[in-house]
Amino acid sequence: QQSSSVKASLMGINIQYAHLHQQFCVLASAIFGARQEYYCLAHRGMHGACGPIKRHTQAYASRTPTSVRNSAGAARPAMPRNYRLPSYHRQSPAIRCLNFLCAVLLTLVLIAGIILFVLWLSLRPHRPKFTLTDFSIPNVNRQSGAANLPVKFAVNEHNPNQKIGIHFEAVYGSVYYDDELIASGPVMYPFYQPPKGDTLVQGELAASGPTPTDPAWQRFASEVGAGSVGLRLVLNSTVRFQVKVWDTKEHHMKADCGFKISGDGSLHQEDRNTPCTLYF
Repeated sequence: QQSSSVKASLMGINIQYAHLHQQFCVLASAIFGARQEYYCLAHRGMHGACGPIKRHTQAYASRTPTSVRNSAGAARPAMPRNYRLPSYHRQSPAIRCLNFLCAVLLTLVLIAGIILFVLWLSLRPHRPKFTLTDFSIPNVNRQSGAANLPVKFAVNEHNPNQKIGIHFEAVYGSVYYDDELIASGPVMYPFYQPPKGDTLVQGELAASGPTPTDPAWQRFASEVGAGSVGLRLVLNSTVRFQVKVWDTKEHHMKADCGFKISGDGSLHQEDRNTPCTLYF
């Protein structure tokens, strides 16, 4: 029984060798341009012989078993019949040149895209930052109302860009109590903000209310008496960014600062250096 198992194993190895030899012959025929087919004959105890003939594939395929048994006696599939490797076709010089040019063009486009993306990241303008540093309405607690009282404030403007300057047109300020306008007017002339620079925007407006005849006076007076009055300072301007000698288009800008003042009209300490909300 062991002898028959060994013989079956040798037979399977010999047949596999014959298949490999046949594939080698077909591959050699495809590479060297031979027009004839090759075949290999496998016999027990013999190596395959490779030689040119016109048609012997079917005869050889009839001798090839569909499965081979290994040393354990289990069947495993043999090589498929009439197996042919794909023939190798050389591309013409024109096609190879065209492929090379396409590869070079795609590489250049990719490099240009990366360079433009890096430049966009480095030159992308960042919006300015506004911080409320001081605000006051002296004598806001007088009984005759807040009309004609001076409204003083200071806002720090910071340009966070490293290589981009900002041109500001004239700055206008407005002060609101809830939705009621109590003061407004021009604050600052046009100015240029260099990269990484800071500018203190200071203004003084004349209050127009509220007065005892206004519907909001009772609520305003009660909040002044309680020592906490909520107000809003809004700064409006038009800006454009400058990169070297190139200027961007103009953008309308609005900085909205919310805060509270005490009964004497001074800014609450916790609201100092409060960042303002910026709208473009």
